[in-house]
Parts: sequence; structure tokens; C-alpha cells
Amino acid sequence: MNLLIAALSLPMSLSPVAHDPGAGDSLTEALKAGRTYANLRYRIEHVDADGFAEDADAGTMRAVLGYESGAWKGLSGLVEFETVTPIGLEDYNSTVNGETDFPVVVDPEGVEVNQLYVDYALGEGFDLRLGRQELALDNQRFLGPVAWRQNHQSFDALTLRAPDLGGLDGTYAYIDQVHRIFGDENAVGDEHMSTHMLNVSRGFEGIGKATAYAYLLDFDDNVAQSTSTYGARFSGKRELDTLGLRYTLEYAAQEDAGDNPNEVDADYLLAEVGADFEGVAVTAGAEYLSGSGDPGDRFQTPLATLHAFNGFADLFLNTPDTGLEDHYLRVSGKLGAVKAALTYHVFDSDSGGIDYGDELDLTLGYKVDEQISVGFKFARFEADEAFADVTKGMVWVSVGLL
Repeated sequence: MNLLIAALSLPMSLSPVAHDPGAGDSLTEALKAGRTYANLRYRIEHVDADGFAEDADAGTMRAVLGYESGAWKGLSGLVEFETVTPIGLEDYNSTVNGETDFPVVVDPEGVEVNQLYVDYALGEGFDLRLGRQELALDNQRFLGPVAWRQNHQSFDALTLRAPDLGGLDGTYAYIDQVHRIFGDENAVGDEHMSTHMLNVSRGFEGIGKATAYAYLLDFDDNVAQSTSTYGARFSGKRELDTLGLRYTLEYAAQEDAGDNPNEVDADYLLAEVGADFEGVAVTAGAEYLSGSGDPGDRFQTPLATLHAFNGFADLFLNTPDTGLEDHYLRVSGKLGAVKAALTYHVFDSDSGGIDYGDELDLTLGYKVDEQISVGFKFARFEADEAFADVTKGMVWVSVGLL
């Protein structure tokens, strides 16, 4: 079943709401209670990668226009259009523009409907959403919209939320198709699947939140990414006088599923601890994605917001067959009105004893006002026994218009 077509078959005047801007006794009142929103984000990204004769320079504008309705008899809706346009700098490989002499910057030109869904409040704390939508679970390690890229990732899906079910917070999603950041012209820009995702959590006052999940991915064509993953996560924070302690522990096991031709028996482990003191946060962590060295036998998270993990140089968007160990240390805080974060990564293989290299990442962000913000990112990956040196610099400005 094509879930987007199913959503379109419902009365389109009942477009849903992400934030429920208001409810009305009539359909007209619900539509008047809705809101229109628009924003622009212009970004310049520079990439200097060994192995390429030319550096990449990409200047791209992301423009978004959307409308979300008020609620009427439990129904509401949202429609959102998204465009990405190169402006000023076009010396980069978008994966579809044929500029293969340059390093890749995955911000292809295009126009698309990023979101189009219908919400229905079922009562008793249950909410149903049907159609094209952005999805995120936990820290987005397994499911996210990849909001860093100009073309966001969205899904044709049916989702059921139960935010307060006897102390539990549950989310179920059936995903029929993923619309990736690569755009419609890329062969893997749109992928059909029959995927089930279940995430259930419970909070414990003063300690943290425990989460259990099952992510059953079954791709129609890219069958090597079909896997079943079962895991658990616990994260929390404790206040000790002037010191705040943070902690996260997560484990997952993954095996092949569907028509995956590979034998997958892989594991994931995340251990992280942090301390906050007088506006400064220090975080140390280790993330392991196992890989035996055999083709395909590695831990994968193909629907994740991958840019947020394992370095901003994006060398590890796909887990190597020999796996990945990422040990990192992050210091973050504010320099006056500027938010800043500095992270150092050491990357090694899980099998084969390979030192991949290390990376230094810097992020700066400044909010001019409620509508305008600017930012800067820098990433320097220095290769050791694998990969190649990569330097990236990224600067952007985001403006809310409506």
C-alpha cells in the first residue's frame, strides 16, 4: 500500500497539525486557526579531500513553505514544500549533477513535497498520523530527518503515538517509503520498504528514562540493508549541588532480515558520561558498531540522522565491514552570546586492528533574534591506516519569514 496515496485519499481540507495551533467547531474555523510558515537557510560548504584535484565549494539555499491547520473533530493536517537551489558556488558533486571531479556535498537541486500528512486524535492519549512525514526517535541514531542537510529525509508512513499509557510512552511506525537526502534524481533517493519500528520508554523520577525498541527494516530493492535490530537504552541526569551529572548506556543486537544475502550478526554499544558545571559541559563517550570483516556483516543504521554521529567530516556514514569504534571527548558551553562545542574523535576498527584516524570538530552558533541565526562548523579528519585526510568548513544563516 502506498501510504502517501492513502493520505491523499482522505478529505484534503482536513490537513493535520504538528503543534495544534487551535481547534474549531467548524471546518472553516479550523482552517482559519491554522498557520502558514516559511523559512530560508543559505549555506556555504567547503571540502578539501585528499584524492581530489579540486576542492568542493557549494552555496545552496533551502526554502520551506508550509501550512498546518487547526483541529476539527480530531482531524488536522500539514503540507510542506521544500526547495534546494545552488546560488553563487556550484563546484561540488551533489551525486546527480555529474561534477565527479569534486568531493561530494549531498545538497542536490530540487523541489519536492517534504511533508503531507493527516493527523487523527483517537482519544485516550492515542494519536494517529498518515502520510509523508519527518520522523525521529530518541537521539536519532536509528531514525531521523537528517535536518543538517538541505534536503531533509522524510517517510511515507503510518505512525501511532501513545505518549502516556500507564506511565509508558510508546511509538509505532510502519514505513512504506523513505525519501532520502539525495533527491528524486538519485537511484537511491526514494526507496520502498515494509518496515516496522516500535519504541517504548518509561521515565523514572530523579534517575532517567529507560527505552526498549525493535526496528525491523525490510527494503524492497536495497536488500543488503534489511535487518532486524533489538535494543535497550537508559539515559538520565542527576543534580549534585552545583554539578550536573549525565549518563547514557545503550546496547542493540542486529541480524539479517528479509532478502538480505549477507549473514549479519552484529552489535551496537554506546556508553557516555558527562558533567555540567557553571555553564560548561564536558562529555566523554565510546560508541561501538561491530563488524567482523566479512562482507555485509556489520552494524548499520541506514535511516538515522548520520551526520550527528562519528564526526562532521562524514567519513563513517556507512559502517566499514571491519566495524567502527569511536572514542570521543566534547567540551561545550557559551562564549558570550555564542554557543560553542569542540569534539575530538579517535576512530578504530572493531576487527582487524586498523587505526582509521582521528578528527577534530568545532561548532559555533549565534542567535541574532527570534527569526535569524547564524552558524559555523569546522571538521578536520587526519587519516592513519585507512581513508584519506578531509577538511570541511561550513557557514550558514537561517531566516524565519513567517
